[in-house]
Order: sequence, then structure tokens, then C-alpha cells
Amino acid sequence: MTARSPTRLLAAVVAAALLASCEFTPAAAQSTTQLISESITYADHDKQKRFKEALKQAGVPHEIYIGYGNREYVRWKAEDSARVHNIQVSLFGEDPPEGRSINFGAPYAERFKKWLTENRIPFTTMLSDGKEYVVWEAADYPRVSKWKDFPRETFEKAFNLSSNPTVDTDARKSGARGSP
Repeated sequence: MTARSPTRLLAAVVAAALLASCEFTPAAAQSTTQLISESITYADHDKQKRFKEALKQAGVPHEIYIGYGNREYVRWKAEDSARVHNIQVSLFGEDPPEGRSINFGAPYAERFKKWLTENRIPFTTMLSDGKEYVVWEAADYPRVSKWKDFPRETFEKAFNLSSNPTVDTDARKSGARGSP
């Protein structure tokens, strides 16, 4: 047993020396928020290009990578998210509320707004990325979805909604969400 004691002692001294030589400075230790990033891709090539140029002009550090579906994504640090959001809003406008807004295009939009008015369903309109969106209250979706030309299946699948007011959509929202 005495032969092992010097070996253990030597191993402990070497381990202590190695630990003592490591530098643990604030600069070397990064917080988890510095390591988190966000990314986005735009299907419209011109929109993607405008976004990348605006980030560069604003001096927001970012990188380009190829991600899901072999698409080009733009990634930035989470600490820059507020600046990136402001750039997105300045370029494209505020995003319409998910699950309670839609853009149809000219002929259908006018018919839809007329139908909403006739059925006393309150709505507003907003511009986002140069397109007019019709926006209603979430509680009105079952009534809104009764318009004869409303794309119920696509809309309900994308946002986990139901035109049946007896269905508890909150329970379904824990699943994956898509976008139209």
C-alpha cells in the first residue's frame, strides 16, 4: 500500500498544477445568451437580399448558411435581435397577427371585407410588406371561417385552429405550428 501512496500523491499534484494553469477569466467564460442565435430565410429572393444588405448597412454581425431544404439562412446573435427586428419592421412593416389575419388580393379582399361588414364582424386592415391584410379578433374566427371563399382547411392546418367553437384549440397548440 505504501507503493501506491506516492503515485496517488504525484497524480494529485499534477492535477492541481494543471488546474492552476487554466485561466478562468470573464472574457473566456461566455454566458449562454451570447451563444444563442436566431436565423431566418425569406422565400422571396429580393426580400432576402434587401434584408442582408440592411444588416450589413446597420453593422449587425451576421452569417449566411445553407439550412433546411437547401435554403439560404441569415443568422445573428440573440443579443442583436432587437436591432434585427427594427430592421425587419423598417423594411417590411409589422407582421400581421398569426391566426387572425389574411391577405387575399384585390377582388377577394373587397368581397371579404363587405361580407364581414354585412355580418357585423369587426375588422381592421394593415399593410405588411406592401400587402393589405384583413385582421379580426381571435374570438371571431369561427364566424370569419364561414365565408364561402375562406380557405378553412389551409388556414386551420397552418395555425391549429378550428371553425368549430366547441373544439379546444389551446390543447392542440402544443403541437408543431406551420405557416401559410
